[in-house]
Amino acid sequence: MPDLDTTATAATLAATPMLARVEALQCRVMYQCNNRCWFCLDRSEVDGDFHGGPRFVPRAHIERLLGERRAHVDSVVFTHGEPTLHPELIDFVGKARALGYRRIGLVSNGRRLADPAYARELLDAGLNDVVLSIHGDSPESHDAAVGRRAFHQTIEALRILAIARRERPLRLHTSTVVSHLNIDRIGEIVLFLLGFEIDTAVLNVVRPTGHAARYFDRVVPRYRDVVAALGGLHGLDAGARHRVAVEDIPPCVGRPIGPFLGVLEAWHIDRVAESPEASDAAHHPQNADTLGAIDVGVGDGNLVKRESCQRCVHDAGCWGVWDRYVAEYGWDEFVPITVVDGFDASTSPFRHRILQAVPVAAFASWLESRGTGGWCMDGVVLDELRGKALFGLKDSQGRRFRLGLELRDEARPAFRRTAVFNVFYQDRDELSADEATLIDGLCAWIEAREAAGC
Repeated sequence: MPDLDTTATAATLAATPMLARVEALQCRVMYQCNNRCWFCLDRSEVDGDFHGGPRFVPRAHIERLLGERRAHVDSVVFTHGEPTLHPELIDFVGKARALGYRRIGLVSNGRRLADPAYARELLDAGLNDVVLSIHGDSPESHDAAVGRRAFHQTIEALRILAIARRERPLRLHTSTVVSHLNIDRIGEIVLFLLGFEIDTAVLNVVRPTGHAARYFDRVVPRYRDVVAALGGLHGLDAGARHRVAVEDIPPCVGRPIGPFLGVLEAWHIDRVAESPEASDAAHHPQNADTLGAIDVGVGDGNLVKRESCQRCVHDAGCWGVWDRYVAEYGWDEFVPITVVDGFDASTSPFRHRILQAVPVAAFASWLESRGTGGWCMDGVVLDELRGKALFGLKDSQGRRFRLGLELRDEARPAFRRTAVFNVFYQDRDELSADEATLIDGLCAWIEAREAAGC
């Protein structure tokens, strides 16, 4: 854990969603799409096709994956290729609801959702969180990015879902990949999207992997150019600012747009081979007895850091930089942030009461001040859907567990309770005596902060 200046960094770290991960099962259901986006992550860099699985992932595999992961997360997102092309997607959504998943999400280009009957069937089955991929504010800008005449269908889907959320619980977001193809119009695109009844307009800075790596020069801008293009976000009124989030940009480069840096989900995803040389049949589970290994995190081995990153206050929560990006553009943009000041936490679009009451930096400093056991923080997960924060803790002996906080609820189990919080732990059947003492001390610290009005 890097040295932290509590006074200078507590507000920033507490309100910086780069440290606030939401864990979810990424359930890949398709290896095909009816768009051909220049920046697609799922298409191969080698030949622009899909690899690693069959066109339609078998029902047995999806059901096994949903069942096995339910013990670990209660959020699932159906994704990869275009999920709505799978003839059994409605059944998969219903299965997820039957298993008790609270958040049942879908990432889609929206073209099939332009059919109101199909959209209603998915919602009736249990779908309650939708991300629509929209990359322009006109047929010319959007269709140029996705390689198909798709704008009108996608916008019709957005209208249908915006109406539906007036009548039922439904979170609705848009996802816009910021690339060379639309960076000059990104301000207009944001204003266009905010005109719809959406929760958040998410701007994803293009990742130089898959199709985007194949067409790097065509689609991948420098991060500093993205930050410059998004400077106008500060001119939005307060309500609109809280509905915009920027993802996939390291916080050191994104500092000028820090209040807009959004949540990167920590995916639980089944491991499959994606190379064109791999046989689909051999490298994707075909029946309920061959569930693949699970990776947890964001990105993969293509993300890199350099030694100076260890000095940055964001090191623990930053995934690093894509190696292809560094190979093309170098490291000059990435300057470690060692002192942070002048940050207004109230402008963050992802404020959360738990992290306001228990700032990350202050908590980390409290751990270090104890002087026993060598306990330190090893990551933070914020599950805004359930209203929980999970703090990864480890000691000098390598022991680890996760300490959880949620707003006090007498109906829910807790290891300890303060006036405001339930305190619980995960990843351990039983705590040792010193670990229990650690939590007791934490509760006393929290109660002192609560009494002081923090």
